Parts: sequence; structure tokens; C-alpha cells
Amino acid sequence: MGLGIRREVLGDILPDQEGAVLLASTGIAPYIKENLMSVGRQEVTVEEIALEEITQHLSDGQEMTIGVASERLDAVISKVFSLSRQDASKAITSGKVQVNWRFVLKPDLSVKEGDLISIRGFGRIRIQNQTGTSRSGRLKIRIVRYGS
Repeated sequence: MGLGIRREVLGDILPDQEGAVLLASTGIAPYIKENLMSVGRQEVTVEEIALEEITQHLSDGQEMTIGVASERLDAVISKVFSLSRQDASKAITSGKVQVNWRFVLKPDLSVKEGDLISIRGFGRIRIQNQTGTSRSGRLKIRIVRYGS
């Protein structure tokens, strides 16, 4: 964008038919709104919208039920994206994971119903609900997976 701002203050970019939604911290949003005139050679207009309005920009996802040992963030990411638990923890501690649009650095964070989890390079999931436990004692969690 050529605005000289750090990556940490920017979140996901959600494309839609009208353009795209750029998630940014509230402190930097007025600066972006005032100074972002073009992306590459394409002129753009910037409009600020509330966080609650963003959920309409999520496309329909694939619903699935997963079995995990615990409600830990690294366990859920590991299962959904077919990563080792160690690789899931590395992704979290390196700042590639957001929960409800906020960066998270703790692999042991407990996920709960309604949480939206975003992993840069992998996609996004929403925790629907916990549906019980399996015979082997694993938690069964229903999720919706968006993206790749």
C-alpha cells in the first residue's frame, strides 16, 4: 500500500464483489482512511465499517466434526489443518494465528463456541459447538472451515 505502516497493525484482507475489507487496528484506521488513495495503479475509496458487519464477508464454509484431546488452540489447529502439534504451536508463537481478529501467541488458549480462528496461509475456521465426547474420551467439536 506504500503507507509505511507495520504489518502488525493490519489483519486479514477479505475480498468480495464490491472490493475488499481490510482489517486494521482502531488506532491506525483513520490514518489508512485518510491516506490510502490507490493500490498499485488502481484508485480506491476507503470506508470504515464496524467489526460486527464483517461476518457477512465470510463465504459459506465446509462444516465438519473433529475429535481432539482438549480445547487447546494448538490441538484444534493441528487437527483441522493436518499439522503436527509442534508445527501448530510454532505457527501460533510466530504470530500467524488470530482468534476473533486478534493475534494470539499462547498455544494453550482454550477455544470456545463462536471463536473465529484465522491462520495465515491456511484459512479460517469458526468453532460452532462441542457435541460431546467419543468412546475414547476425545472431545467432539463441530467447526466450519473457510478458505483453503
